[in-house]
Amino acid sequence: MATGLVVATGSLLDHRADEGVQGEFAGLSGDDRALRLSLPLAADAVEQDAVVRAAIADDFARATAGISIDRSVEGRMELTLEGDDSFSGPIEALSVPDIEARADLVAGTWSGASGITMQADAAAALGIKPGAIVALNGEPFEMTGTWRVRDALDPRWTDSVLVTHGAARERAAVVLIDEAVLGRLAAEPQATWSVVPDSRALTVADLSTMPRAWSLLSGSLREGLGAVEGLERRGGFVDTAREIEVSVLGLAAVEPVVLVLIAVLALATLARLTRLLALDRETEWRLRWSRGASVGALSASASIEAMVIGVVGAAIGATGAVWLLIVDGVPVDMLPWAEAATVGTISCLTAVVFAAVASWQLVRRFDADRGALSMRGTRTAGLGIVILVSAAAAVSTWQLLLYGSPLIPDAGGQLSVDPVPVAAPALLLIASVLVVSVIAPVVGRVLDNRRRGSTVIGALAVTNIARRPDVATASVVMSAIAVSVIVFAAAYAGTWVLAFDRSAQSRAGSDLSAIVPDGISTVGIDAVGDLSGVDGIAPLHVESIQIGGELATLVAVAPDALAALVAPSTVGDPSALAEQLRVESPEPVLPEGSERLELTVAVSGFTVTPTITLQLADAFGVVREVAVPIDPDRADSAGSVVYAVDLPPGVVSAPGPLRVVAIDAAIADAALPFGVVGVWELLSLNSTGAAGSSDIEIEFFWSPLSAGPRFDQPLSSPEARGFVVESSGRTVRLAPRLLIGDPPPIVLSQSLAESTATTVGDVISLRSVGIAGPFTARVIAVIDAVPSAPEPLALLIDLALVRSLQYTATEPVPPVRQLWISTDNPSATAEAARALLPAGSRFNDATEQPLRSALGAAVVALWLTAAGSAVLALVVIGASVRAQHRSRRPEVAVLRALGLRAWRQGALRLSENVLATTIGVLGGVVAGAATVSLAVVPFARSALPADVPLAATPLAVDGSTGAIGIAGLVLGLAVVALGAALRVSRDARSANAAEFDR
Repeated sequence: MATGLVVATGSLLDHRADEGVQGEFAGLSGDDRALRLSLPLAADAVEQDAVVRAAIADDFARATAGISIDRSVEGRMELTLEGDDSFSGPIEALSVPDIEARADLVAGTWSGASGITMQADAAAALGIKPGAIVALNGEPFEMTGTWRVRDALDPRWTDSVLVTHGAARERAAVVLIDEAVLGRLAAEPQATWSVVPDSRALTVADLSTMPRAWSLLSGSLREGLGAVEGLERRGGFVDTAREIEVSVLGLAAVEPVVLVLIAVLALATLARLTRLLALDRETEWRLRWSRGASVGALSASASIEAMVIGVVGAAIGATGAVWLLIVDGVPVDMLPWAEAATVGTISCLTAVVFAAVASWQLVRRFDADRGALSMRGTRTAGLGIVILVSAAAAVSTWQLLLYGSPLIPDAGGQLSVDPVPVAAPALLLIASVLVVSVIAPVVGRVLDNRRRGSTVIGALAVTNIARRPDVATASVVMSAIAVSVIVFAAAYAGTWVLAFDRSAQSRAGSDLSAIVPDGISTVGIDAVGDLSGVDGIAPLHVESIQIGGELATLVAVAPDALAALVAPSTVGDPSALAEQLRVESPEPVLPEGSERLELTVAVSGFTVTPTITLQLADAFGVVREVAVPIDPDRADSAGSVVYAVDLPPGVVSAPGPLRVVAIDAAIADAALPFGVVGVWELLSLNSTGAAGSSDIEIEFFWSPLSAGPRFDQPLSSPEARGFVVESSGRTVRLAPRLLIGDPPPIVLSQSLAESTATTVGDVISLRSVGIAGPFTARVIAVIDAVPSAPEPLALLIDLALVRSLQYTATEPVPPVRQLWISTDNPSATAEAARALLPAGSRFNDATEQPLRSALGAAVVALWLTAAGSAVLALVVIGASVRAQHRSRRPEVAVLRALGLRAWRQGALRLSENVLATTIGVLGGVVAGAATVSLAVVPFARSALPADVPLAATPLAVDGSTGAIGIAGLVLGLAVVALGAALRVSRDARSANAAEFDR
């Protein structure tokens, strides 16, 4: 059984870890899954390609997963188009050999060596159609067709944004062209090799093997190519691999605990069973010894018998473990046959050694002098072992508490498993159980000395436990070990599940969060919000902020989104926290159900009335643009203008109430005659809906801003509800300014509060990059972790405050880069949203299924160990009880002759077994509790994802499963004890003089 447990748990942990790695990479796309190597295109491109591919293949040969190598050539060129739609500007030229398998033709045909094709969106933007003649670096080419990529998330694309949108940064377009032509025309053509590991076959070992191979690639290229000037290496695979490796490293910390516990169980079981084997052969061996058999011969006989039994047992255990692994989904070609053979061999050899030692000790006792000396030596050695194990447990636990984790940074700064603290749980359990086994006889003697007034049965039971260690040792030790392992497994399971759920939900913030480094438009947000199963969507603003001497993460979210969308275990009472966090925003609020808006404006000086666009924010913080045209029938002679619009259905159905964040007024070129001042003043804002017509409060200070130098900014109108300008051809943004009186409320994470020595009610100064600052804020609450904050040092603030500061600042408002998504199926929603968001977008799922399955394997392994310990305890205790039954038959006859009735002898044996197992069970609970209080939290925390923002991990217990485990063990022990009592009663009824004579 020990063989089966070792093979099953070790292989289960490895298999689940590999599955977790594969699942994590399967959820990534684009650059996060690839490695890229770029070199200036050589004159002999074919030889260069062969050398690079060979170097990559050689360096990655040790990796378990296969890799694909894709080569493309790129270069910058100048594109010129003559005619009505003339254009001249830089473009990106690409040569992709298998383009027809990776892109779809939109119009025209694929080009040959003398033509080019262009990305369809770029061609449409430039007004270039198939058949047009364009010049690349002065050489004419026919643009034969347009295309779009089939999968923008394909990691082989070297610039997913460019090939998806057709233009990016300073490049106006991307074209496909023959490699020979590209190499001839481009000034500095670059060859790029994209190395994409097979995510379906990645293992934990590959997470270190592949980055190491990537780091050595430069040297290999120098050997093959000589000089490698211009070599560039990039790609997100290395960073992704390191992050995932740290996440699954916690399993490497738990695996030694499981293996050591199994080893201890196996040793205790083998020690007891081989001793019972020796006792069972005592009569036979005494006879052979009296006839001249040597100690060595008798020990060899016992060893051979143990070997035969061990081989059969190891084969059965290994076969059972392999079957369980097949059921768990381990492929046949990955089954641990070699590990099973190795563990089985070790188990058999251990059994042989224990059998030889047990027989040697027994035979030495045949000589009275040697036997007495052997017993004293055994007791002395046993006490020394208890002291040594306890000292080792103390040192190991001290190291664990000192570092707070079994994972310690090594000399290179990488986390690795430290063998000293990683042994703490196993050593604590062993030391505690050994102490219990030492204390149990002492407790028995104390009870024996105070047994006055007790019944005969009780007195005899206590005396036998106190004065005859062999009666109780096996029951006490094995039941204590089994119970302590069950307690440890229950505490680890409860603590890890609670911590993982909280950390996963804290990382995601909501059911699902999307991180979009390139930003997402409102159209994209609405597209994601319209997906099946999505119940709500909210933008976040996340940035770094300075608080005192600490750099923290600011997370801004709308209070309504916090109350409705936040994951359940992230904050205690999200609704109450949301109300505390809410600021009094000056943004005009539209009544619920508003369907039409009218703005009455006083306008003077303009020859062309400015057109306006409203920026409307819903209750979750999504800002949508609504163009508001002028109502030509509502102008009057006093110079007022009425802008009116029926709100689009998507705006009407958005979670309310809606707020007017800003009014963008576009002033046409030459709209102001020279020397004339233009004035635009908001007079009223009216909404119409199902509830009727309402006038909306607008008496705020509206701050006018415009892109351009500070000396040419618009001025505020006389009533502070508009702007005054002296020049045309600009857009003026009019936003209600938040006049901060009392410091606005903020919420700190526990880590940030402790780091800055801040408590609730303190006023602190914040300095930000993305929003106006510095400004002061008041701490209204401290929570364990801020949702969606990537680091423990974080704070939470109302998005309306950040939005007001952004819309009244001269810098452009940054795009939305993070979303909360409420959905009943996070994985399906993430898969569907991935196609709608820019390449490189990442998702955090509140359930974290791949990592949950991988890291949760430690819980399964510990429960398997606990179940195995219970079974082994029942086996050993059952064997001990039966051995005692045989060896104590003369005692039964003596007691029967002394008048002790059969049923009372059965009750006596039952009392002995119950008392021994009770001491063991209680001792196991105490030993398990001591280990749990010191070691469970650090180990559970080490098996959480790498970027856990939680400040503390609370201790929890899976009480129901633990109680079932202990109850099952106790029930098994009760059956064993009751069976022994019935057998003793039966023997007592049939006891006779012949039995007494024996």
